[in-house]
Amino acid sequence: SGHGRYTCCGVQGCGEQVLSDSGAANVTPQITSVSPAQGVVGTNVNPVTITGVGFGTSMPTVNASGGISVLVSTHNNTQIVAGFNISPGASPGPQSVTVTVTGGDNTSQTSNAVSFLLLLPPTFDVQYVSFIPVDNVTGPDNCSYPTNNGTTVALIYKGDANRGTFRTGETVQVVPDLRSVSFFSQATGQTRNYGFGSPAVGSTLSSADEDGVALDCFLWNNAGQAVPNFSNNDTYPAAHKANVELTGSSSNPLAPLPAPIAWDMTTSIDGTSQQSPTASVTYTHTCYPAHQVKVNGQVVYLYIPPRNDVNFITNCLLLHLGIVSGQTGSVQVPTQ
Repeated sequence: SGHGRYTCCGVQGCGEQVLSDSGAANVTPQITSVSPAQGVVGTNVNPVTITGVGFGTSMPTVNASGGISVLVSTHNNTQIVAGFNISPGASPGPQSVTVTVTGGDNTSQTSNAVSFLLLLPPTFDVQYVSFIPVDNVTGPDNCSYPTNNGTTVALIYKGDANRGTFRTGETVQVVPDLRSVSFFSQATGQTRNYGFGSPAVGSTLSSADEDGVALDCFLWNNAGQAVPNFSNNDTYPAAHKANVELTGSSSNPLAPLPAPIAWDMTTSIDGTSQQSPTASVTYTHTCYPAHQVKVNGQVVYLYIPPRNDVNFITNCLLLHLGIVSGQTGSVQVPTQ
């Protein structure tokens, strides 16, 4: 009596066996593959198929390191199907997976370890901005400069071209795999207008226009900044996907009548392919000024108005004529 060890080989491979006193055979399990072999932190990967030999007829135990809990749904001697629930606090990187079976004499046999790679969930920074695409534009209002024979001059407004400034903006970070958004921010750019004598140098506003004297209708005249009150909404239509809607409106704080820039931008992100995620934009906005959406720094949508004259701007913003709407195609965006 006692225990004896031997190796048996068959069509499914080889495994070490132990003969118990009662003659029952315990096979050491062996894992040959795990599919899929990776998952994203904070998600549930189901099903995961573990293929090998020697898994037995009794329920095996699947052990995984690094914050992965495993629930076995079905199994047979050569295959185990399970769900891997990966904790949000799990450690990214390769983790080990083993299978333990209990034989007829209540002794346990543990398989070789195979790797299951944990990946950080991809994040997507969605940014919307509107901006005046030229150096300056003529506004709908005017002022009277005393030494100009009492005649009025049309005020001009500083644009955003080559300045890195903007009129309105929203940003948000979305993680489709975790169904979450964070870091929402909203802002407006400062509005500045100029009177008689501007531009002082050529056709471009410069430091020569900044005399620091307000409301005198000469060179720089006035400044103001609208208070942002924009919004965002996010939905998750399927795994690895998110829709991020950024909406708002904002008027020139120095204009005599409300004439708001308005937008409703829904960015659809598809992270199904983690190596090459895509984004598209469904857009509705005023025909002035320029509007742009970026995802992780990649331009997905850009509208540049065809004109920058006062009549076109008035029709777009005061009368809200020529509303622009549509949908882009999918654009590949960087991962981060």
